Amino acid sequence: MPYSWVGAVVELCVSGVRGRYPSDLTDEQWALVEPLLPPPRVGPKGGRREKYPRRRIVDAIFYVVRTGCAWRQLPKDFAPWPTVYWYFTWWHGDGAVERIHDALRGQIRKAPGVIVGASLLTRCSTDAERDRSAPSTRIRQGAPTSTGCGRSCRVTG
Repeated sequence: MPYSWVGAVVELCVSGVRGRYPSDLTDEQWALVEPLLPPPRVGPKGGRREKYPRRRIVDAIFYVVRTGCAWRQLPKDFAPWPTVYWYFTWWHGDGAVERIHDALRGQIRKAPGVIVGASLLTRCSTDAERDRSAPSTRIRQGAPTSTGCGRSCRVTG
């Protein structure tokens, strides 16, 4: 039988390559995240295996975070949305979400070209210099004035 597109789709589904999104974790990121997740919940006599791979659950959570879609709008190649949401609430209550966030943020700060000491203060001083070089505008009497921090700080005095 000649190779058809149906065979190609079946092969992609079996191999697990189908459904890769820009929000999915790389192998390096997954190696960093996996140990931060709590162990699977099992009863006193053991328990059944988790039905969906944890990596796909994490990828689904990152998909929702990255796209801003509703839980119910998760694509069908992820686990069902109630399952993904249940894991998210469990891991959020356990503190795993914050640990993952901190670990990934630390990885980004170690990336080449990222200045570790860059902070809000640096950004504010840059905005203040830019605002000083702009042509002056007329300020209404009694209107809130900027404290020199610029637009990025959203501080008025």
